[in-house]
Amino acid sequence: MSSELESLAEHAEEALVSFLRAELELGFTYWKTAKVESSLDSEGEKRAMKLAKGALNTIERFRPSITDPAIQEELRESAMDLERLLSSKLF
Repeated sequence: MSSELESLAEHAEEALVSFLRAELELGFTYWKTAKVESSLDSEGEKRAMKLAKGALNTIERFRPSITDPAIQEELRESAMDLERLLSSKLF
């Protein structure tokens, strides 16, 4: 692979990692929103939980594309934390 293509691939992966980290943060934010909505609006709670699950699905879909094992593990662990919260609701 040429140097230019390697650089492009590296930038693409960096962008994907940034996107997935942001998506995880959104997932946790949606979970917190669902927590607040649970006492105010059951439809709002359902909507926020659905969005949080969508963020989790995005992580699981694109995480295998990351070549760095340490980043793969970081994303996997964070996704598992979010999944535990969504499963238990903990609120």
